[in-house]
Amino acid sequence: MSGISFMGVGSGLPVNDIIRATLAAEATPLKRLENDKNFFRSQISAIGQLTSRLSSLRTAMLDLRGLDKFSILSSKAANEKLFTATADHLAGATAGNYNIQVLAEARSYREVMAPVSTTEFLSGEVTIAGKTITIGDGWTLDRLRQEINADNDLKDKVSANLVNVGNGEARLVLNARQMGEEGRFISDFSDLSIRSGTRLSASSAFNNTVTDGDGKITEQTRSSGYIPTGAQFDVGTISLKGTADDGTAFDLSFTASGKSLADLAAEISASDHGFTATVVADPEDATKERLEITRVDPDADSSAFTFSFNNVIDYSDTEAPITKDTTLSSPDIVALQQAVDDAQAALTSPDPTPAEIAALEAAQLALENANLDARIKIDGIEASSSTNTFSNVISGVTINITQGAMNEAIKTSTLEVKRDDKAIKDNIDKFVKAYNDVIIHLNEAKKGSLYGDSTVRSVESELRNILYTPTPSSLDPSDPDFAQDTQKNFLAIIGIEVFSPRTFDPENPDSQRGTLRVNQSRLTEMLTNDFDRVAHIIGASSFIDDNQPDGYAARFADLAQRLTSTTVQDGQLRKGLLEIRREGLNNEVKRVDARIDSTNMRLELLEERLVRQFSAIEGLISGMNSTGMWIGQQLSSLPGYTRPSK
Repeated sequence: MSGISFMGVGSGLPVNDIIRATLAAEATPLKRLENDKNFFRSQISAIGQLTSRLSSLRTAMLDLRGLDKFSILSSKAANEKLFTATADHLAGATAGNYNIQVLAEARSYREVMAPVSTTEFLSGEVTIAGKTITIGDGWTLDRLRQEINADNDLKDKVSANLVNVGNGEARLVLNARQMGEEGRFISDFSDLSIRSGTRLSASSAFNNTVTDGDGKITEQTRSSGYIPTGAQFDVGTISLKGTADDGTAFDLSFTASGKSLADLAAEISASDHGFTATVVADPEDATKERLEITRVDPDADSSAFTFSFNNVIDYSDTEAPITKDTTLSSPDIVALQQAVDDAQAALTSPDPTPAEIAALEAAQLALENANLDARIKIDGIEASSSTNTFSNVISGVTINITQGAMNEAIKTSTLEVKRDDKAIKDNIDKFVKAYNDVIIHLNEAKKGSLYGDSTVRSVESELRNILYTPTPSSLDPSDPDFAQDTQKNFLAIIGIEVFSPRTFDPENPDSQRGTLRVNQSRLTEMLTNDFDRVAHIIGASSFIDDNQPDGYAARFADLAQRLTSTTVQDGQLRKGLLEIRREGLNNEVKRVDARIDSTNMRLELLEERLVRQFSAIEGLISGMNSTGMWIGQQLSSLPGYTRPSK
């Protein structure tokens, strides 16, 4: 209601109060409409919660729908320090007991090189897993490691590492990225050599920079470190970069191959841009010298420059091979196979000597131990795997060798695969909880927002209908025992009972009425003595097997889906009962909102009309008052008029 700006000045009436009271009386339906809207919203919320609980019931039922859901298996190794196992009935696992011996754990193939100085240079080439890598200028062992790891052809096959062994030496270690014999690779280091040499490197110890009063660099000196006097370089370049007199950048390069420091100094001094290079002898060691480069260029904006020595190396004339350390590397299976073949060929026919037989057995054992695959025996039958995992050696069973199993004194253990009654019970408990959540919600909603609601009655009726209808017998319907056997297929038979208190129990309030309870001892007894009936009563599903009826899981799951889901059948949209009810309630909210808007609009118009009417009355009364005052004034001015005393 808008503000009212007059207060009955002319009439003396409480106009504001009259209008407010009139509008308040006319607005009485708004409160009822708001109450209606809140009620519908509470019903929508209750329907939403019911939908959620029915969806949870369907999920729980799907874990029990189908006889295969009752074929869940557990597997247990007597000694899990040797191996662990999992069994999947869907993959074909069945109950059974097995005797398993661990013969070997899976290992990675590796090659370990003899120690090499980390500062020594390499030359030649190396072939690893079919990929040849040519050694570049100035490569050390670490550069070779980097190149191996960066190679796209090797990244899925081999990893390279350096193991520092002290005294400035390291071993190159190559490891297969795949376990077992699948990861074995062949390498050839026969063309890889070590070469000593001297590398020309920069040294900041002799740097010098001269600037003028404005901070301009007028002179700059850079130097190499000391190297043996008279060194003749085999490879490399020297690079000088700076700014020329005309402000453009320059980049000079000097090839070092076949030259001494003196030769390089002469070339640099003969170049442009104000460079002077000299060879400076070591004042403390006459066998050493260094290259010093100075730039003085008055015409340039700055005499600053940068320089670099790019693999400027004087190699020695001698090379040494890099060898493989056979004691630390994985055994050479090719050589071991050859040893077996040689021992076999050396047997004296037809009667080999004991020594010949012993030699053959030793060669065979060495070859067997060199195998990188994991190996086990299952009831005397040997199996191998490139990893420590054995899949489907026993159908549907996965066996994982425990790391360190070969350290166990006894390497044989039993494996038991059996039906997992605990998992089945857990799934039944989930079903009971989900069902009870639905019933409790219905019991509480009936006393509140869904009191007298036909949807609640329909849901309750359908749930009860399923609950009190047994699963049809697995016998042929023509069998004379079919009807009698069907009567044994209620949930109560297997220990799932309906809670129906006869008197009020504070620990089990009325909201618990109609919920389910699990008699665990009865369920355990049925799982032990009549498992197939338990599976049939709950899990039978015509959807999975046309020859089966629908058990409780299938019927509850289908009901929950039918009540909550919107589906397309025969080209038509089929909405679930709860979805239809929710849409109806939303439409009621919209209808009430429309009436509220209409009422508010009517009140605004009423207020405007009342304001206009009272304004007119005020104007009329005000005019009459003015006229009366004028008449009184006129009368008082007449001769002989006497004003009446007050």
